[in-house]
Amino acid sequence: MFQAGAWVPFVTIGGAAVAKFGINTTADLTSRLAVASAASLFTHAGAGHRMSLNKASAADTVSLLLADNFSGRAEIGLTGDDALHVKVSPNGSSWIEALNIAQASGLISLPAGQLAFPATQNPSANANTLDDYEEGSWTPTIQFLGASAGVTYDAANTKGRYTKIGRQVSATCMVTLTAKGSSTGSAQITGLPFSAINDGLLTAASIGWTTGMSSVTGAVIGALLPNTGRINLYSSSNGVAAALTNSNFSNTSAIYASVTFDAQ
Repeated sequence: MFQAGAWVPFVTIGGAAVAKFGINTTADLTSRLAVASAASLFTHAGAGHRMSLNKASAADTVSLLLADNFSGRAEIGLTGDDALHVKVSPNGSSWIEALNIAQASGLISLPAGQLAFPATQNPSANANTLDDYEEGSWTPTIQFLGASAGVTYDAANTKGRYTKIGRQVSATCMVTLTAKGSSTGSAQITGLPFSAINDGLLTAASIGWTTGMSSVTGAVIGALLPNTGRINLYSSSNGVAAALTNSNFSNTSAIYASVTFDAQ
């Protein structure tokens, strides 16, 4: 090569290799191959194309580093061992490992400890696909034949919480009256955050504790109706369930309940 008024050898290391090579930019002895381009293409010669990145030992690093103005923002590779690591950084100096895949077992770990799903579920018909996670609170209410005229509650002791994994919902609640109101008919706990799947199956609800009830013989039990978000309340005596009504409630009735069901 003729450079700076003189001929210099193109091959500069032992006569067998090019020391560095820059395409539209300057290479150095650390980044011996440097390319400045809008895109790069590596394509097959024959059936396929494999790019190989190699390190000297397990304790070393071989990775793909993605940068913003030469400040690292993401790294994928074998960093410090032979597991696959996926890391991100807000500033190029502090790094958060988001994903780790063990080389011996394929076990996937989430070192950051969080996996986020969108606020709006993207449902999947595949039975082996997890498509939702949500947790939150809900406010239970008591209705009599779908009405609740004059019903009031002890706010501090009327609350609920739930966790939804896929389509399965686990919900618990306690509801405490300060007035049962004037509505009449069969009693229900309403306000569940999701409706049960409409497949014709009733789901048993567990009534863990009650107080302030009237003329109830046997245990209080519950059933979540399909295609609804309400639990019908019954008393069970000698194996027979009878619907609870407003007459079984007082102005100080309280019920603790839980139910696990499949949501729509």
